[in-house]
Amino acid sequence: MTIIRFLFILSISCSFLACESGHHQKPIDLNEVRAHAQKQAHKTPTQKTDSSAFFSKQYANDSVSLKLASLQPDSSLKHQLLDRFTKQHYHFLIRDSSKQTFHHSYWLFKDSSQTLNALYNWLDDFSERHLSLKLGSRIPLGPNYQWIFVSTHRIDLFESKQRYPTTTWLKWLQGNEASYTLYYLIRANPGKNCSWWQFANRQFIPYETR
Repeated sequence: MTIIRFLFILSISCSFLACESGHHQKPIDLNEVRAHAQKQAHKTPTQKTDSSAFFSKQYANDSVSLKLASLQPDSSLKHQLLDRFTKQHYHFLIRDSSKQTFHHSYWLFKDSSQTLNALYNWLDDFSERHLSLKLGSRIPLGPNYQWIFVSTHRIDLFESKQRYPTTTWLKWLQGNEASYTLYYLIRANPGKNCSWWQFANRQFIPYETR
């Protein structure tokens, strides 16, 4: 391993440790990650993988043209209720090339039972208002655009002041996980009641409460 590559991996690792420490860290430049990945593509891969490098590569993947430019741990979104149900929880602040920002939190679970258990507990004590909700409850979620994707073994929350096509987030998630299967989508515009959706036959259909 060259000294340049060692320093590169070390810098990424230190940035991601901030997810646990909460200290402010310099954002990771995703354009540099992409350039490095292109160089490494011509080298023989090794068995050893670096988990922090894996996360940065996820965001560097720009197959849906989000033009993501940088990311850093987002301490403002720490201590979410869902954090209690898995040790694998991550919170990021991401900027695109036009300097627009959005937040992304996600939680990973062992199986669908754990995912749905966490979802039901989250709904039972939802938001800072501690609301008790049911599947399909339609309430305002806040001043920003929000998309909550619930799949078989992960929950993703995207939040932004800008509108993005819902299919963009779905394609990004599918592009980073080959077996991604969506259960529910909760989508909200600023100050308006959220809407619930399911995904079938390659299209979103309204969720119908029973």
